[in-house]
Amino acid sequence: MMKRLGEILLERGVISKSQLEQAMLRQPRMNTFIGQVLIRMGVPMMEIEDALAEQRRLRTGRREGTAV
Repeated sequence: MMKRLGEILLERGVISKSQLEQAMLRQPRMNTFIGQVLIRMGVPMMEIEDALAEQRRLRTGRREGTAV
């Protein structure tokens, strides 16, 4: 099963559980992706991008640095 973005950010210590809960409450009202909500809440875009890259690697089974 693929890890969700919020789960990856929590594991990395980038966001707290409280921040994730707040983002999840705001997401339906903002009608956008959770990453966009977190960026608007002040999470650095680079952290979101890194977590999304990890998510893609986990989904495809590729390790960092391997050719596509």
